[in-house]
Amino acid sequence: MRTRFFLYSLLCVVLAASIAFAAKPTPAPKAAATATPAPTVSKRVVDQTAQTIIYCYHRLVDKVRYPGTEITPAVFEAEMKELKDRGITVISLQDLLAWKRGEKNIPPRCAVISFDDGWKSQYEVAWPIMKKFGYTFTMFIYTEGVAGGSLGGGQAITWEMLADMRDNGIDIEAHSATHQDLREGHTIMVAEPGGKRTKKKLTGAEYEQWVQNEVVGCKQLLEQRLGIRVNCFAVPFGTYNEHVKEIARNAGYEAMFTVYGQPITYTSPMDALGRYAIEANKPKVFEDAVKMIATSSGGPGAPAVAEVGAANLSTEPADGTTVRSALPLIKANLSAIGQIDPASVQLRVSGLGVVPATFDPKTGVVSYQVTQKLREKSCTVILSAKSGDKKVETHWTFGIDDTGAATSTSPTATPKK
Repeated sequence: MRTRFFLYSLLCVVLAASIAFAAKPTPAPKAAATATPAPTVSKRVVDQTAQTIIYCYHRLVDKVRYPGTEITPAVFEAEMKELKDRGITVISLQDLLAWKRGEKNIPPRCAVISFDDGWKSQYEVAWPIMKKFGYTFTMFIYTEGVAGGSLGGGQAITWEMLADMRDNGIDIEAHSATHQDLREGHTIMVAEPGGKRTKKKLTGAEYEQWVQNEVVGCKQLLEQRLGIRVNCFAVPFGTYNEHVKEIARNAGYEAMFTVYGQPITYTSPMDALGRYAIEANKPKVFEDAVKMIATSSGGPGAPAVAEVGAANLSTEPADGTTVRSALPLIKANLSAIGQIDPASVQLRVSGLGVVPATFDPKTGVVSYQVTQKLREKSCTVILSAKSGDKKVETHWTFGIDDTGAATSTSPTATPKK
């Protein structure tokens, strides 16, 4: 009996222990580590209504002999002061490009200052003035024009000067090797054995080799001599074509610049950024540019500007061609754009300004017969109009040779442009 009781008690203990063990909460499995969500990267929203203007200067001299490429230091300093007085901020060219890439904002009204060619006065005269105002700027250099090069005269900038500017944050970019018209079939100056320079018309493989050096070789030389990255190309005289653009793009240039002036917008094409060339014989250009940027909306609500390629508008003369008359008929067809407000059509011709063009709403054709002889060897046309709530704009450049021979642009030691 006692044994039975003992076994019964033992059974109860075991059963109680089993129940207690079963009731003990099983520890929950460790939760997997919560993954930290990847930060959301959003592209910065920039003010797409901002605008800027780009000035192009050449040589600063006390006595002007070549008014097409020179101004006095006093005039230059007065213009820099006017920018400050009018509240127009001077920004760097690289800041402008960063804005165009959507990476940073620029002030609603601002300007970029650039110098072409590579004159000693840009280092000795212009730079101290720019330091006085706290302005930065860009140097567009054609490499054979630097001291020691085949076209570098006594007033040429030196590689040492360029290195000093580089070390102090000045942007240095390319302006070709010998500063000549880059289009095939134009007469250029070439160096012969012994240093003699003769006129020659290059075509085919010979031309391709030459233009590669002009566009690509100058970039490589600047990068090698100065240890810099060159991403901008200022086209000599502003005359080029699609083939030259393609070579520049393949060489790694991010932007190309001409010398027809117009405000630069967020949508302006990167391979045709216009600059206002400041010359002693055209004193109104600086003021006209200031007025353009001073009256630009540069803020919310500004009308969008759409750049349209000239090739899409059947322009006459066609972009990059040369005509034999200084009194050409200028035409473009806007029918592909859509409904155009006839009152908004405006045609500008370099050297003439706004001209009384006619517009036919039925055909979409804008035309203007030049009646005042064009004086320059190249002509830029800027055409704008409104389609709905959008402003449309296009521009193109053609050469003029009314001598009966092909256009010839021959570089000399002075003046450079």
